[in-house]
Amino acid sequence: MVAQIDLDMLRHRPSMAIGRLVNYALLEGRPLTTRGQWINPLVFSMFKIAQLMPPLRSVERPIFIIGNGRSGTTFVGRLFALHQDVSFLNEPKALWHFAHGAEDLIGSYSDVAAAVRTEPGIDNDEARKKIQRVYGFSLAASGAKHIVDKYPELVFRTKYVQALFPDARFVCPIRDGVDVVNSVARWTSRNASFRKSDKHNWWGKNDRKWTALVDQLVPEHNDLAPHQAKLRDTKSDFDRAAVEWILTTREALKLDVNPASQFRICRYENICSDSENELRLLFEWLNIVDDLQVFKYAKSHTNPPPSHGNISLCSEIAEPFQQTLHDAGYNESAGRVLISV
Repeated sequence: MVAQIDLDMLRHRPSMAIGRLVNYALLEGRPLTTRGQWINPLVFSMFKIAQLMPPLRSVERPIFIIGNGRSGTTFVGRLFALHQDVSFLNEPKALWHFAHGAEDLIGSYSDVAAAVRTEPGIDNDEARKKIQRVYGFSLAASGAKHIVDKYPELVFRTKYVQALFPDARFVCPIRDGVDVVNSVARWTSRNASFRKSDKHNWWGKNDRKWTALVDQLVPEHNDLAPHQAKLRDTKSDFDRAAVEWILTTREALKLDVNPASQFRICRYENICSDSENELRLLFEWLNIVDDLQVFKYAKSHTNPPPSHGNISLCSEIAEPFQQTLHDAGYNESAGRVLISV
């Protein structure tokens, strides 16, 4: 699937392909775990060119898809990509690195130390200008009204994003943690790669992302902090994915979610079981028009998600994980968590 476009999306709205291909080829960049990284110098050149051009479109109320990977963020992004008024950017982490320079958790574009949380600072105006120029280029190329940027890790950087875009809106899909952990572990086993002496996978270049999560976020949680040293050394993708889900889900649950806020949590399971109603409510909240083609595509590509079985976690993680399942409303799945020996 190129640029997150499948044949059924083309049948529903052929015109969306041009904008998506422009974004994919020129504005999104390629992370370490994908092919085609040779294009990254061109992408950064496009960012620089965009700064020399007058603003092509104004950027109002940008929409950000945030949360934990493997929780439906990609599917929700594809639905937005299909919308007649939207230009969708799929994880344009290269752009955020271009604008900030110290937030590349994976290590796709830099070896500079990265912070999981990015706080507002004196460079806000410069960063805003850089991102706005590229967003405007994307909107002009797509002939769209709304920009949607899917970058899951921004869940830890919402204050920074709000400092850049005070009118931003955040859509945060969440999903049953047991299924997320299983999905992340499978993804990592399929997509891990080695380049010279470096290992590239879900946890970044040589575990760069994992180390940042453990060193920077785990100390914020009283039930995880005492086990920081053990967590730093664990090699289990299941334990790691469970910790990431705990950290991300707790962050999402802290967001100020109310009808007048800038944040909306969407349950992946609800989108799968009643896509049209969930999308109508979401579009109404975002003040974008309903799109029948999006509804039709979503209906034909969703079913109640199947259970992916149990998971085994180390004892230090199992209890915090089960508690977070309860807090997030996934009570029944707590019994699917086993203690590894």
